[in-house]
Amino acid sequence: MNRTYRAVVVCWAALFMLTMALLAQVWAQSTDFEIEVPAGTFQHFRFVCSQDDVVSGSSTATVGGVTNDINFYVFDSENYGRFSGSESYTAALEYQLTGGRTWTYTIPYDDTWYVVYSNTYSWFTSKHVEGSHNHEAIAERENQMAFGTVVAAVAGVGGVAAILIIVYAYRRRAAPVRIQEVILVICPNCGRKNDQVNRNCTNCGAPL
Repeated sequence: MNRTYRAVVVCWAALFMLTMALLAQVWAQSTDFEIEVPAGTFQHFRFVCSQDDVVSGSSTATVGGVTNDINFYVFDSENYGRFSGSESYTAALEYQLTGGRTWTYTIPYDDTWYVVYSNTYSWFTSKHVEGSHNHEAIAERENQMAFGTVVAAVAGVGGVAAILIIVYAYRRRAAPVRIQEVILVICPNCGRKNDQVNRNCTNCGAPL
């Protein structure tokens, strides 16, 4: 197999592996965090989400008070404004005085969403919280799936083309070489070599 065919196979293999890596990719952004929440305050994390996105996470209050607890909320932008302004609010998720929690929430509509760790109920003790957040974007996943499908199709066509080229090259190389025997007749008049099918010399015209 010469360099051309090797290059075809290598390019197709690279495209195929790229496709597999793309399709196997996890369409999620994961972030670890570690925060200090002083007494009487709260800390928040902001996520810009589309409908059907999935936001999830886990957290543990490792230091603070007797039971190492913290208040946990998930708000849309309107209710986050109400909460931060000490007004009445409705939380999408709410866990009071939790020491550790694993949670998942499917976003019902496009908005900016807030994950809040609140220590507003404490007068003296700061709380130390650590954990991770994950944001799985449905729009990004769909776009990457569409792109992955196109790349997979191109890889498939490239693979078929590579196979056809290799088969064609093999058949061409394996085909038997035909050797045709040619008998020459020397003209008795001028000495010119002529093909045996000629009745007269192609040089002088004398009969052969």
